[in-house]
Amino acid sequence: MSGPARRQYAAYGTAIVLVLGGCFVARVMNGGEHKDAAKASTRPSAAITPAQYSDLLAEADSAIGTDFRRLDTTDPQTLAGAVPIAAQTMYAQVRKLQAIDPPAAAAATHASLIAELSGFSDMIQRVGTDQATPTCPAASSGPYDALLTSSFADRLRADARVLLTIDKSYLFASFLPSAPDRPTSRPATGTLVAKPSRHGGGELKIANGGPDDTAVSLVPAAGGHPLLTVYVRGGNDTTVRRVGTGTYRIYYESGSDWNPDRAGFMTGCAFNRFDQTYRFRAYPVIDTWSISITPVAGGQASTSGVDPTTFPTG
Repeated sequence: MSGPARRQYAAYGTAIVLVLGGCFVARVMNGGEHKDAAKASTRPSAAITPAQYSDLLAEADSAIGTDFRRLDTTDPQTLAGAVPIAAQTMYAQVRKLQAIDPPAAAAATHASLIAELSGFSDMIQRVGTDQATPTCPAASSGPYDALLTSSFADRLRADARVLLTIDKSYLFASFLPSAPDRPTSRPATGTLVAKPSRHGGGELKIANGGPDDTAVSLVPAAGGHPLLTVYVRGGNDTTVRRVGTGTYRIYYESGSDWNPDRAGFMTGCAFNRFDQTYRFRAYPVIDTWSISITPVAGGQASTSGVDPTTFPTG
């Protein structure tokens, strides 16, 4: 997946005794899942009774559950065969729900339910294809977990809870297990979530003026694992000292709900890098680079988006 069109940002540099500096600014791209709108349908003029609506929900829930549970597999061939069947079953139930006029008290939630099921069907259909690239790889360990932790699943569970407050017989979404537990934390600004493999005399100053937390990584220009990764909360600044000698690219991931086990954000992820390289020389020369992750008009330094599945971690 190629990154979005490059953007231009302000840049300047100063030189003092034993110090080289540059200042570059980047924009944090916010990601998020796309919610597809459900197609409009023609409904009969008379609403069905609460008992009929309860039966319809139960039938839809049962039909979806039979095929949805087959997605809980680690075998690629089994998953490939189960995906289209589960998606088509859910599409079929969406059409049935679109074709009825629910009891008035449930009308608003019913419309929301249809929209979420439509979007969830599309997400299932994309599992195992190039379009199914996870927006937050740290959020799940496989396609099934990704479905259970998606925003579509969260909203379906919420709609099901609302239906129960309207009528205790309106049972739905039993096909959808609870989201798996995910460890979350919010490290303090300046925390090295990936500690450096070597030290030197360089300094990297980071200003995060945006609202999202960011993990900034120094990655060797030739590729490989980061030399280090530092956590910077939204609205905070930090300085990393004793940066090891070498030429690096700066990658940065933004979002919320940091997963310490998988070293990544689990919500609202965006992945980017600065296009230029940054050189840190050997002591006694002290190279100091300053970056500011804040949008600035008329900037000159460029950045590019990075495929979440190829973003360097470790």
